Amino acid sequence: MRTFEDTDFFTPTVSRIAGLVVIDILAMAVALRRGDAHAQRLSGMKQQLATYRRSIG
Repeated sequence: MRTFEDTDFFTPTVSRIAGLVVIDILAMAVALRRGDAHAQRLSGMKQQLATYRRSIG
């Protein structure tokens, strides 16, 4: 399958989005396999990032 890449570095293209999807799937699989304690740690990190983004935004 051939994808048409854009030369603009900041424009998401099909192949970049597909790569991010693969990374998300792998990260989710690892998180699910590690169990509830790990999921709680991830949730806490997500909340801390959201708080940080609000403070600088």
